[in-house]
Amino acid sequence: MTSKEGTVRSLSLDEWFLSIQLDKIKDGFHLPFRVKVDITHLVEKYEAENKKLSLTSLLIKASSILIKENPEYNRAFFKTIFGKKIVEPNYNAVNVPIEINHNQIKIVSSVAIQDAYQKSLETISSELKKEKSKTLEDLPVNKLIHGPGNYYLNKLKLRLIFFVFSNFPGFYLKKHGGGISVSSLFSVNKSNDDILATAYGMTALVLCSANSYKKENKTFLTINIGFDHGVNHGADCVRALSQLVSILGRNNL
Repeated sequence: MTSKEGTVRSLSLDEWFLSIQLDKIKDGFHLPFRVKVDITHLVEKYEAENKKLSLTSLLIKASSILIKENPEYNRAFFKTIFGKKIVEPNYNAVNVPIEINHNQIKIVSSVAIQDAYQKSLETISSELKKEKSKTLEDLPVNKLIHGPGNYYLNKLKLRLIFFVFSNFPGFYLKKHGGGISVSSLFSVNKSNDDILATAYGMTALVLCSANSYKKENKTFLTINIGFDHGVNHGADCVRALSQLVSILGRNNL
């Protein structure tokens, strides 16, 4: 419905499916945490090597090291028709939402970076670039979401896909979904404004960052953490963040 005051419209299929996913995330009990990390030593190291430090890749690798050294943080929460379930992968994977530009349409997809703890930051960056170069033909679910339109049959297909994924965690493991997530907004926040954003998801920990800043010749990275209290105790989150800060303090990342 359109009038001089504005427009009232139905959701696009993309908007409708997003609302379904967000409703599912509400099954958890999320708390926001924030930590500031001094990464001056890493910035100086990469500058000395005439390299650009990828903060997204840095967070992915640090997260992978965290769950390598502390497997108890490698968890995801599922509220299924069979009851509440906690998934504990035996592999090491970090979930990363990515934005793909397709015919001037921004499409959000996701990739799970495997064994990032043993990869260089450059290798991780290359994997992300490769994923971002994919087309709709490479992404069957996204092809459906951004395809014909918001019709009943399309919604039924998506609801079925999401039902299976949400209620049968074994599929999550078969797809090698991660037990920790990194949501990066650095490429969106091109002016490096002081943006503090907390992301939530199905994993016990979701790390989100949008900018870094300098103070007294030091470079700091602000990381906002969405923590699912239903998966771990609050003390576990503080221990995990302390370990993460320690990891980021290393020189060999």
